[in-house]
Amino acid sequence: MRGVDLTTSSGGGGGEQLRRIRIEIILRGDKRRLREIREVLEPEFRGEEDVSVHIILEESLQVVLEGGDLPHILATVGTFSRLLSVYEGVSDLVENCRR
Repeated sequence: MRGVDLTTSSGGGGGEQLRRIRIEIILRGDKRRLREIREVLEPEFRGEEDVSVHIILEESLQVVLEGGDLPHILATVGTFSRLLSVYEGVSDLVENCRR
């Protein structure tokens, strides 16, 4: 699956395996429109326990999803996609999805 980086590293001393998944989605476009999208996304992801969600608006809108459980990450990506689908032509804003 493009845009998903699965990494596994050993934990400290106990031989325990730790897997962190990070997905970064970058939207570019009109700053006012990006601000509107951020205002829709932020309340939806506030208090999310299973996945860390960071929404940053600078020159682009960056949404970083991070966690250790792939099903929760994918569910969060699904929620993100459904929220964005209300914006006509938003697919034109999606620049890339990378590590």
